[in-house]
Amino acid sequence: MKKFYKENRSFLRFFKKRFNRNLIQSFFKDDFKLFKFLSKINTSKGLLFLLYRELSPKFRIQNNKYNYFYHNYRRTWNNERAVEVPIIWEIVNRYKDKEILEVGNVLSHYYNVNHDIVDKYEVSDSVINKDIIDYQTNKKYELVISISTLEHVGWNEIPEDPAKVLTVLDNLMKILDRNGKIIITLPIGWNPHLDKLLKENKITFYKRICLKRISQKNHWREVKWKDIQNIKYDNPFHSANGLLILFIKHHFIDFKNIEK
Repeated sequence: MKKFYKENRSFLRFFKKRFNRNLIQSFFKDDFKLFKFLSKINTSKGLLFLLYRELSPKFRIQNNKYNYFYHNYRRTWNNERAVEVPIIWEIVNRYKDKEILEVGNVLSHYYNVNHDIVDKYEVSDSVINKDIIDYQTNKKYELVISISTLEHVGWNEIPEDPAKVLTVLDNLMKILDRNGKIIITLPIGWNPHLDKLLKENKITFYKRICLKRISQKNHWREVKWKDIQNIKYDNPFHSANGLLILFIKHHFIDFKNIEK
């Protein structure tokens, strides 16, 4: 493979120069379609593999590698969706035979989903149009996910209610299975009230992942909470510059045991 790479290195350079990798990947909903596209360019399996690898930059989270997620909808190549979508989607696939609730309609724009979705504003046949604070059901969900949604709760609403997100989490606990998990992604710097709640440890969790954007090209790195807790939104890079992913269980673990 190394020899093959050397022999085709010039072609790879030409391909990357001729085409914008972000724009190419943005028009493919999944890796399979991208792979089919590449297969039309060259029939060599070795070169096909190399092209695919070149077009799929990766980031690392706790010893796991993920492909950055590029899609035309919401231009994910230039914001936090590039990292939060692949992380959450990988978790959703692990729970595919379980009861799942998504708060905020995000994943259905990129994948075919069959879980419940609650979104107050977005109208669709597959979406339950209800404020999540009022959502009630007899179901017990084994997984509740929310992708960059809860930072808007009580903030981008009239009237404003800085503590509403805490009430929402309490309501989610009522419909969460005893062994279930809530996993939420939150851009730091968007909602100052939420940032304050996080700094004051008002939201309890058993695990968190902190990500920091480190380049104009939308590359991200896992960091400590102290590295992003005061980070600004839209500065120095477009959209979120710090992203927090919280893992919450039905029975909370004491916050003192969490690494700071």
